[in-house]
Amino acid sequence: MKIGLEFPLRYYPRSFLGLLLLAFLLVAAPLVIAFYNAAVYVEQLAGQSQTAVSQAARASRGSRLLVEQTTALERVVRQYVILDDEQLLDDYARLRSNFKVNTSELSLQPLDEVQLGELNSTIDMEQALYEQLIRRPVARQEKTALVGGYMVLSDVARNVLNTSNALIDREVESMRKTGERAQRILWLQLAATIPLGVLLAIGVTIFIARPIRQLDLAIRRLGAGEFEGEIQVVGPADLKYLGNRLDWLRLRLIELEQQKRLFLRHISHELKTPLTALREGSELLVEGTAGPLSPGQQEIVEILRQKALHLQRLIEDLLDTSRVVTGKLKLEIGPVDLVLVVEEAVEVVRSAAVARGVTVRTSVARAGTVNAVWIKG
Repeated sequence: MKIGLEFPLRYYPRSFLGLLLLAFLLVAAPLVIAFYNAAVYVEQLAGQSQTAVSQAARASRGSRLLVEQTTALERVVRQYVILDDEQLLDDYARLRSNFKVNTSELSLQPLDEVQLGELNSTIDMEQALYEQLIRRPVARQEKTALVGGYMVLSDVARNVLNTSNALIDREVESMRKTGERAQRILWLQLAATIPLGVLLAIGVTIFIARPIRQLDLAIRRLGAGEFEGEIQVVGPADLKYLGNRLDWLRLRLIELEQQKRLFLRHISHELKTPLTALREGSELLVEGTAGPLSPGQQEIVEILRQKALHLQRLIEDLLDTSRVVTGKLKLEIGPVDLVLVVEEAVEVVRSAAVARGVTVRTSVARAGTVNAVWIKG
């Protein structure tokens, strides 16, 4: 039989300090994981937001520049139609070169399908109008159609700008929703981390308190004189060592208890042997076996006999007390007459008082009985 409850988890750190450190790490682990996840999520959100804003800003800047370039192309074409100046075609070529560079950069941006389609329409329309321009239209109707085409080109470029602005608005709304989703996730993590931390704290408390409770139970059993069962503490090495020392103490107490019982048996035997002879001798003197006794002698012999009987009862009480400690006899509460107790106490000292010329008188009122402890065999 082992004192203490077994714990399902057999592994313990080597020291109680290590056990406390492990408990702290277990309780802190959910919080650390939650904070790490929150930091990673926020970092990802910040990176995505920065990338989206940067791309949207470049697309918006390119779209505004596209509107300005198409407007400049339209202005040069209007001047060419009115002035019919060949030098204006060189200006157009320079503006068109910048237009192509800008549209190439825009096409490399991560545009959506609508924005990319409008951009391609702008490029195709400008190419078609340029082919009309280099043919140098002469008729008024052709010139009017050419100018109208560049006006439409400016409108298409403005549509690209409007689409870019709408894209920025969508990115802002998407970031807002992403931020709200991140906030909800963080709150959910916090709501899950708190009860988990509480459960871990309770489990760790039980984990730590179990070997201490085993030590406390072992000490209480030793204090109550219950030496049955081996003392074994499941826990860190230092607490196991204390459990082993308590078990050594239990075995030592058992050994001392056995030695005490053996001593009491020997001492009672050694006392009873001469006491029996003394009691039997006094009995023979009282019965007149050795010859008649004078009244004074008979009184002395009677005192000797009574004292021998009293001493025998004391030895028996001593043995009964030992059996009470070991549990073989039990104590019970019963009524006791106080007058008898006083009279017995006076009889114990009467002979010594008479020898010294002291007169003992008692005056005890009949006050009834009181409850006292008796030995029940």
